[in-house]
Amino acid sequence: MEQTTMFALLIISGLVGHLAAVPSPLGLFTVVQFPNDACTSTSGLTGTCVTAAQCSERSGTANGNCAASFGVCCLVSASTCSSSGAAVTYNNTYIRNPSYPSVYPTSTSATTCAYKVTKLNANICQVRLDFQTLELGQTASTGACTDSIQAVLSIESSVTTSYPAVCGTSSGHHMYLDIGATASNTATITVSLAASSAAAKWNVLASQIECNTNYLAPSGCAMYLTGVTGSWSMYGYKDGTTTTEHLWNQNYKVCIRRESGYCSIRHTAQSSTSFDLSSAANADTAISVSGATCYADFIGIPGGSLDGNPATRDRYCGGALGFTNPTGVPVSQAIISKMVPFEVTVHSDGTETGSATPYGVALNYQQLAC
Repeated sequence: MEQTTMFALLIISGLVGHLAAVPSPLGLFTVVQFPNDACTSTSGLTGTCVTAAQCSERSGTANGNCAASFGVCCLVSASTCSSSGAAVTYNNTYIRNPSYPSVYPTSTSATTCAYKVTKLNANICQVRLDFQTLELGQTASTGACTDSIQAVLSIESSVTTSYPAVCGTSSGHHMYLDIGATASNTATITVSLAASSAAAKWNVLASQIECNTNYLAPSGCAMYLTGVTGSWSMYGYKDGTTTTEHLWNQNYKVCIRRESGYCSIRHTAQSSTSFDLSSAANADTAISVSGATCYADFIGIPGGSLDGNPATRDRYCGGALGFTNPTGVPVSQAIISKMVPFEVTVHSDGTETGSATPYGVALNYQQLAC
């Protein structure tokens, strides 16, 4: 990680009036070093601890002190809308629409705002995106995106990797990008706006994670959660909203770190209205469905059952989270899995669900002791 080196004046007791006794002016100074770690600013946002001069060089804003007041918590943002990719060269940079916190002005033509993240050093393996504010256009009745944000990685010179396109309201979600070990690899985050877009707003924190840290997400995980208990929801899921269909063409993995002394995990719906996916052939149903009938839109819980023992099923869909077949249940059941690593997959196709609006999934998890 980057580090700041600076000279600081030492205040020595009895020094005043005795400067002539000091053999060299170097004795008045000491070298102060502090890492350029993430810091929490006075306003509560995440910045980077640097000197005031370094913050000015980054065109940042000093918002509070750090490193025993030798440094400032520097907030940096990239808010230029450029189809060629505005440069994001510093860690903990906020990617924002130009008029943030106001919405992006309505345009008469389609607009693309791209942001290109380059590595701080060759030891960067992941970029984490925190969607602190993300409000992009979506057709509620079908779930289709009219605006979107999507990350594309240039892992090697001839290979690109795309992550799910996200729209609607997705504030509070995060996404990990596996940027690879090659120093020249980049990540481009693109916001695409329709000509009629009138309420788009985004503020996304881009943080770079070094390869040798213990908080690096497992490869292939879009979301990564830690702790014995926790919760998560699908991208685009808005708590309490049941009239907006979930996002299309989603295919990603939610990973949960297995804590020491825990051998299984229990998944439950957050509420009576926090699990709704279509079943076979994008049909809407009010009861739970599991197994092979879930092939259009579903979540995957490897080795799931009511107690974690065989027989197990990996796919769950329908109007409630449940295992019971063939009739299903109208009230959600807890699904337990003993498969490690702990993970849940999310899959949706590109077809709407008739006149219904299955709105997606929000789950709680609890790890169970061995």
